[in-house]
Amino acid sequence: MFKDINMRKLSEVSDTKPTFVSVYLKAKPEEAEKFLNKREREIQKALKEEKELKQIFQQNMQDIKEFLKAGSKSKEAKSLAIFSSSPMNFFESYFLPVEVDNQLIVDTSPYIRPLAVLQEEWESFAIVLLDHSHAKLFLISSATVSDTKKMHKDIMNKHKKGGWSQMRFQRLRKGAIDQFFKEVANYLEGFIEREKARRIILVGPGNAKKEFEDYLSPGLKNKVIATIDQEFNVSEDILISDSLQSFFEKESQEENQMVENLRAEILKGGLVAYGIDDTLSAVIAGRAELLLINMGKKAKGWKCEICNLFRSGSSETCYNCGKEVYTVDVIEEMVEAAESMGTTLEFVKDNEFLDELGGVAAFLRY
Repeated sequence: MFKDINMRKLSEVSDTKPTFVSVYLKAKPEEAEKFLNKREREIQKALKEEKELKQIFQQNMQDIKEFLKAGSKSKEAKSLAIFSSSPMNFFESYFLPVEVDNQLIVDTSPYIRPLAVLQEEWESFAIVLLDHSHAKLFLISSATVSDTKKMHKDIMNKHKKGGWSQMRFQRLRKGAIDQFFKEVANYLEGFIEREKARRIILVGPGNAKKEFEDYLSPGLKNKVIATIDQEFNVSEDILISDSLQSFFEKESQEENQMVENLRAEILKGGLVAYGIDDTLSAVIAGRAELLLINMGKKAKGWKCEICNLFRSGSSETCYNCGKEVYTVDVIEEMVEAAESMGTTLEFVKDNEFLDELGGVAAFLRY
């Protein structure tokens, strides 16, 4: 589901005033309605002296509630994200396969950080379950199976007679297994490319999975993050549970390695930026190749929508044009800028060293 979300489009659209309403809702109608009504009352009060913005907000809320009343649903969805700006004639909605916290944000642009976190945390990966004659391919997206493929080849059973006939039989059997593994590897190549899966987990009994790995292209081999010993007739629930454990262990290892790489680059004066201001400057300049953000990190800042300029700290006016600015979460603005420039985002879970650096850092292109 996440691959259908146009993050670049969401990151690039904005208005000069806070006319965007971003809503994240759990798929629990009664709870969602109570939350919306409460937040609507709070924002109405906050906009009491801003008649134009209050009217825009009311129109946005009307559009959102009409959409919810229409009853559009997805069986797999556990949450919903909606972005609305009536002056910009903008309305986008996305069903999400994992649960998120209820949120309603009014800003000059769509609030996309929760989506960015979900996309990075729940990237799709493939499971290849196989023995010497059967294979099943699963695409796991947001902890659920979204695509499957079964493959089978009649491989002769082990021959019990001795002599030349046994040797010939074993050659034929080996040739049949070789052909089968080639067919599975070729299909997997297209499967991975089509589904944009970045990782592969090999599962199965005995040596088959390790033998199969030798049939993968270098590109696919680099995507293999784990091999798991398991019977071919394992239940789907156990298969997914074991694979997710390996997936998240690998994610945690990679996060820690990235921070260690950052530490090493800092020690030798390498191409990195850290701290909010330096990292922000690198992102705005398009120099950031990989942006690391501590999960949950927020920082107060300001933004001038006329100049599309944002900085940390506080200000009443833009130092470039002198116009009024809006208070923003500068980390959210950094995420939007990174998405619009194609910068890779990595959200790190509560890393102490990264937090000491200001909660954000970037590996630079130059």
